[in-house]
Amino acid sequence: MILPLADLLDAHSSERWLTQFLHPSGLRCPRCRAGTNEARLFRRGRRTRLIDYRCNRCDTVYNLYTGTFFFRKQLNPQQALLLLRGIQKGDSVMSIAMEVGVSRRSVYNLARCLRGNLGHEAQAQFELSRTRATGCRDDLL
Repeated sequence: MILPLADLLDAHSSERWLTQFLHPSGLRCPRCRAGTNEARLFRRGRRTRLIDYRCNRCDTVYNLYTGTFFFRKQLNPQQALLLLRGIQKGDSVMSIAMEVGVSRRSVYNLARCLRGNLGHEAQAQFELSRTRATGCRDDLL
């Protein structure tokens, strides 16, 4: 039985965690590097429910996913968090897709992109935590 974990997660805490994970130095404008304190709220996405900011300096629109592997993916923060958790645990693509509520192809492509964007140090840390979670080191999804 697949539990709807995305419905049980808090949207605000998921967004806060993703901000710390994806933007450790804080969310900034991709063009001029100004912080969100120098931006205005522009809109909230319909599907993702993410806040889009418009920079006061250069008028660039950006959000939590800009400049990351989640860019232009229609995932809300809860789904993104569940996807990262499933990949880190080493779950199968099918089980992650069913849990998150997206296609297997989307999970596969995001997992491949995630591993490709990680640096060598982060890749080693990611694999180490995955090995501890699953008890084995299997590079295949």
